[in-house]
Amino acid sequence: MNREVKLEHYLLQLDRELKPLPVSRRAEIITEIKAHVIDAEAKMTGDPERAIDRVLEDLGSPKMVAHKYLAEKGIAVERPRRRGGAWFKWLAIGTVAFFGLVFFAGMSAIWYFSPLVKIDDEKGRILLLGGLIDVNEKIGQVKIGDLLVNAGGGDGVEVKGEETLTGSVRVLKIPFNTAKLDLSVAAGRKITWDCKAASQTAPEVAVVAGVMTLNLDKLNLVKCAVAVPLGLATEVRGVNGHMDIEKPGGPLDIALDNGKVNIKTDPARTYDFEVKVKNGLKDFFPRSAAKNALKVKVNVINGLVKKE
Repeated sequence: MNREVKLEHYLLQLDRELKPLPVSRRAEIITEIKAHVIDAEAKMTGDPERAIDRVLEDLGSPKMVAHKYLAEKGIAVERPRRRGGAWFKWLAIGTVAFFGLVFFAGMSAIWYFSPLVKIDDEKGRILLLGGLIDVNEKIGQVKIGDLLVNAGGGDGVEVKGEETLTGSVRVLKIPFNTAKLDLSVAAGRKITWDCKAASQTAPEVAVVAGVMTLNLDKLNLVKCAVAVPLGLATEVRGVNGHMDIEKPGGPLDIALDNGKVNIKTDPARTYDFEVKVKNGLKDFFPRSAAKNALKVKVNVINGLVKKE
């Protein structure tokens, strides 16, 4: 069995053990564990075929890992009671082992043909983590389990705001959890946002040491359009979502765990792209050594980065 199948099977078992947690939190944990395993594999010496086995063995069983996260949330884990004598125990073990092999082989095949990232570009749809996260671009919707972020509006509460850019601000940071986020260039020197969320919670804005933070993390399940002044460096950190970038006008650094990033470039500007996708697909983005080239970095763990 190859390393991909072993890892995917481990993550599937982990997801099942994490059932008591919210879907968005389970997605975060699975992404975190997968990144840890890949990083640990890279540091292993010796036979690369054995690396995944050693990493997973050191990590512990999916149930043990899940119990740690459940305990952090104060969720009690029930332990099965022992019943029957020794003969029954060994008979049960033998029976379970036989059917376990059959089940494991079947699940491995299913998991192998159902990867973490499934992209249907013609339909504008991305399925992540076995369908746990569904980005549907045609209807403007991001679905995390049973929770929806609807770009079309709906019953959400609209929250607008603006902040005038002072000379001391050099960087804008935008953290978010689950969102449909649109970035464009502002007409003047004001940072503006127009958000629609489930509750009327305004983004938190703070300026510290030349860094302005527009915190959208508490506006979970939100659609938000943000206009950024020309030339301002922007850092975006998100967990789940869909981002549309309209003609970047300043240095841009994007990190997204799960979802899709669309980038529409400005023909009048020169860009130096550095785009990485760990699991999924990406379009070709040009590099440039020109002094006036705007640096655009995009790092997506599970998903798609597309050039419009």
